[in-house]
Amino acid sequence: ARRLLEGLATEFKLAIDLYTTDKKPVGRRLVVADLEDNVGYLLAAADAYTDGIAESKRSVDRARVALADPDYDRLGLRHPERPSFRDDKLRALGRPSAVLAALSVARRFSKSEREDYLVLTRSYSLSRWRQRRSLVLHRAIELGLWVGPRLMHIALSEGVSKSPQALLATLLRNFEELIASGAHGLDEQAVADNLAALREEAAKHGVNSRRGDPISSESEPQVSGTIGGDSADEELATGPLPHARVWDLSDKDKRLDAALELTEAADPSSLDPLFAAITQMTRGEAGRVLGTVPRFGTAAVSHLIAGLESRKGFIRQGCALALGVVGGEQASEALTELLVTEPTEIWREVARAIGCLGGAAAPVVVARARSHPQHRERVAWALANISVGEGAKVVESLVRGRDPLAAELAKRAREMKTQARTEDAAVRAGNGGREVTVNRAFSRRFFEALGNPAPEPIEGELSAPAMMLDDADLLEATDIEDEGLEPLDDNDLIPT
Repeated sequence: ARRLLEGLATEFKLAIDLYTTDKKPVGRRLVVADLEDNVGYLLAAADAYTDGIAESKRSVDRARVALADPDYDRLGLRHPERPSFRDDKLRALGRPSAVLAALSVARRFSKSEREDYLVLTRSYSLSRWRQRRSLVLHRAIELGLWVGPRLMHIALSEGVSKSPQALLATLLRNFEELIASGAHGLDEQAVADNLAALREEAAKHGVNSRRGDPISSESEPQVSGTIGGDSADEELATGPLPHARVWDLSDKDKRLDAALELTEAADPSSLDPLFAAITQMTRGEAGRVLGTVPRFGTAAVSHLIAGLESRKGFIRQGCALALGVVGGEQASEALTELLVTEPTEIWREVARAIGCLGGAAAPVVVARARSHPQHRERVAWALANISVGEGAKVVESLVRGRDPLAAELAKRAREMKTQARTEDAAVRAGNGGREVTVNRAFSRRFFEALGNPAPEPIEGELSAPAMMLDDADLLEATDIEDEGLEPLDDNDLIPT
């Protein structure tokens, strides 16, 4: 068991083989999670705990009995800290009042016993927790909000500032500028409390925090960089700072431009706030942004896989398309699973995403047909999309292979190849006519943002008959472009 955990501490990746009750193999599922650091944290905590127990008093049997006790809250559902942890608050870093709320969560769960709950009981990703806490910390410093002694120590350990004195001088000056701007949105009590906390801590470290009258909402702007005698060039060390546009993601009017700028920079540290913002975007915005997410490469894979579980259909669709472009073993497993479980017509766009993966995805797709025989037509359509691109030879080899099911599916895919190529060319090249389905319109916008050219059509294929559509599937092109008035589409939501 120890060796297994040590392996998971290096890479949290599990291959789970599934069998029927009569021991017939059904398939394999790959489980990947950002929990490597959690396992290392667990091993260190376990070692520290057992070191304090005499060997004669250690008992695996007693531990098993305690774990199996019905009253033992193994998932922490009754833990007193459960309601206090709000991941959504950690991601909302726009307004100063929201940053204060995020600071409250970050400070509370930075205490060792509460961090133990978060990592060991709740299984919240330790690396994600530290990244989000760091974003909160940087944003609070930018606004001049007092972060508390524990977070100040963390800031210094991360190299954000050279010394406590320099950090406090920066906080005081930044808060002075925030209040002088008049656009902070804080009430007088919050202003007074923050200023009092800063001045109290400054006094402890010998920083002169007073320059005349106390700061208030009506104060005039002051000269930057002269608080307490500390020079401006002592304010911050060149520690890792988040991209400036991260803060604009929570602003409805700025989030699209901010998101596109972040994907252009492709800094993996911005992925958490970026995907949090994507979940709040309109269909049009999400299509444009997700089309640029592949610039992050494999760093975005875990976020894209998580997006496949969104209740919004267009988020699932966009994440699927982006995952297809990025590729990899995890992408094949995740996309083929979505292909056979997707409850809406988005499955056709998932098949398009699988086509981007090429021939390597074909065996994985065929395996799904064995475990989900009711969806063999979906599998055949996915193979047709694979054959449109570089996977054509692989699909043809299945036709001549010894596996009768794979051969049957590949033959069906061959029959659908012309239609698949026609639709793919229309979506990628943007020449699909005046009327398109909602889902295909989204895919068109995705590929426009991606800048991915259409595959060269074979002569005569573009005149092939199109798929029959219901009137409800059609969307006027003029409506597609009107992002400002786009309503929430309830059909995109999966009931819970």
